[in-house]
Amino acid sequence: LHANVCVCVCPSTTAHMLLLSARPCPRGRGHSTAAKAKALSTLVLLSALAVPAGSTSPIAEGCTCFRCDWKRQGVTLSVTRNLDTLVAAQVIDGLGRVSTSPVVAPDGVVYVSTEGGDLLAFERREMPPTGDSWNPNPIRFVQLWRETLFSTSTRSSPAVAAGTALPCWGTGIGPPHCYVLVQASGSKVVGVDGSTATSGFKRRWEVDLCSTQPDCALDVAVSSPTVSADGATVYVCTGPDQKGGCFAISAASGEVRWAYQPNTNGYVASPAFSPEGAYMYALSSIQKKMHIVSANMSSISSPAGRTSRQSIDLLGKLSSTPAVTDTGDVYVCTEAGILKKLNKDGDVRWSQIDWCGGGNG
Repeated sequence: LHANVCVCVCPSTTAHMLLLSARPCPRGRGHSTAAKAKALSTLVLLSALAVPAGSTSPIAEGCTCFRCDWKRQGVTLSVTRNLDTLVAAQVIDGLGRVSTSPVVAPDGVVYVSTEGGDLLAFERREMPPTGDSWNPNPIRFVQLWRETLFSTSTRSSPAVAAGTALPCWGTGIGPPHCYVLVQASGSKVVGVDGSTATSGFKRRWEVDLCSTQPDCALDVAVSSPTVSADGATVYVCTGPDQKGGCFAISAASGEVRWAYQPNTNGYVASPAFSPEGAYMYALSSIQKKMHIVSANMSSISSPAGRTSRQSIDLLGKLSSTPAVTDTGDVYVCTEAGILKKLNKDGDVRWSQIDWCGGGNG
């Protein structure tokens, strides 16, 4: 493909399906405009042989949002030894320009969004055995539907809200079909009903974050939503440079529960969370700061939507998403390529030059 790729994994008892949506070449070096345009509209599916039945080794876990979960660790495989068995399984062309990561819902439906504002849903279907030892149990992903959600450029990856706190609609609906697919673009956030995904598109709710703000210019740009562990709340951070904000939205209804909007902050990076989900880490790009915001709706001492301490100045423009370890350490990469390690309270433990790349998202 001659391009960077975004990868997520579809768990299966017989094979791991890795979906790669092509993204632009770094600085466009060495590739024609036509070649890049084709790569940007292609979804590639690779198949890897599964862990043998009865094995005690862990298997793949599906990614339901950008970088897989609210800690933004980007981990898609518990074991990686099967990656050396990858073979091409399917190539889907004609999606339109894509610069986001695909996500996999609990029921196995794959969602892909295009820059033109379209959302596509694909269903996994088993195919008759071909006798191919590299791919003994072939599958195909078939397009279920394609809907236009936005008229604005969409470069924010979708996210799936699923969990114990999310109500199901209708009788007999439960896991794995009880979820909401969340997509954001410009100042709007849309919730799509997952319980009807295989039968047709159904918009559950839509919220315009500018609806109560005069002279509003909110824009999520490349910042992607994330979801609380219980599936109850969706978190979205927005630009522009000077008047952006972070918002907590009910996954069930689209109601805005709280907003964090300091007057001079804009957010390009996607928000990340502490392991227990009590604190959100939001990076304001131009202001070069990390904000630690309480996300605990039931806390009295630290109300949700307020900073837990003074914002941390990281002395560098910030546009890449922080990653949080299971022990609470936070890793941040500046646009200058400086990797910083902070503890859960935001104290910088060390910095290393040229240890990372500070791309957007």
